[in-house]
Amino acid sequence: MSSSPLECPLLIAGQGAMVQELKRLCTKQEAKFETFPTRTLQKYVGVNLGGQKTFLELLEFCKTTFTTPIPVLQCSSGVKMPLSVDVPIVNVPNASEFVILFLWFIQKLSGHLLEREMGNNWKLEESHQHSKRGASGTALRVAELLDIAPGDIVSDRSSARIHASHRLVGSGGGIKKMEFSIEIEGREAYALGMLALARRVHNRRAELKNKIYDASEFVT
Repeated sequence: MSSSPLECPLLIAGQGAMVQELKRLCTKQEAKFETFPTRTLQKYVGVNLGGQKTFLELLEFCKTTFTTPIPVLQCSSGVKMPLSVDVPIVNVPNASEFVILFLWFIQKLSGHLLEREMGNNWKLEESHQHSKRGASGTALRVAELLDIAPGDIVSDRSSARIHASHRLVGSGGGIKKMEFSIEIEGREAYALGMLALARRVHNRRAELKNKIYDASEFVT
């Protein structure tokens, strides 16, 4: 994605370490941002890193503040989409642009992989820091694409190190091993991805509809 300056301010909703990392990166790259809620009215791109209540409050603000609704990046796990969509929402289950591309690649390959002799002979492993609960959204999406039962995902939460690792291994059809994997250290990759996505969304603002978009639509 382009590394050109962000031409509109972010409106960041939520609390916690990821919010602080995004603000740190914005400051480093001289990208403007405001913290939600705010009384300042600008042509934002919203970023939700909060829970369900915060997400709905951000959507209401983005719907009613301007004549043209403000687009929102939904980057928080465990948040449900609204039944009625009144602003452009980009669903971002994993904000790293490289993980988004990883998922896009698996999606493109999945039909070809399943119809060949490898079939369903896949093992999916994922590892995160011990503070993360449940299987990751990335792992669940890969499992869905390759007909792997969620209960068959092998999850590791033994480390305190901030990281995210996903490894998909298959065999069969005369192939001893076919492997796809990606690993991220720290939080910066996610903050970089959010800024890059915000850039792309802002550049396409005029054409956006009030609907839910997948993040891959802005990186491929």
